[in-house]
Amino acid sequence: MSTVLLGTRATSLPVTKGQWLSKCSYCHTDIGRSSNGKGSKVAVVANVYVGRTGKDSPPGRAGIRWDRTEQYHGQCYDKLGAPYGKASPRPKGKAKR
Repeated sequence: MSTVLLGTRATSLPVTKGQWLSKCSYCHTDIGRSSNGKGSKVAVVANVYVGRTGKDSPPGRAGIRWDRTEQYHGQCYDKLGAPYGKASPRPKGKAKR
């Protein structure tokens, strides 16, 4: 049996004009903003990790793996009660290597 793990986290992203993401995992409508600026201003993206539970699970983190990405309108994520915790804002600038 697999379960969602605490390593799962959510990040909020600004949605700019003309940008379209996937469908919202809650309301199943497009996440995006048209060129006239109408639509969602914030999207929440969650990388969901799962792991095996019970006596058959391997020791350590061997049983933990990425499972899926879920995307939400900011409002829909809030309506769900932030299932993956408070969405942290995406860091600005390039990631350091």
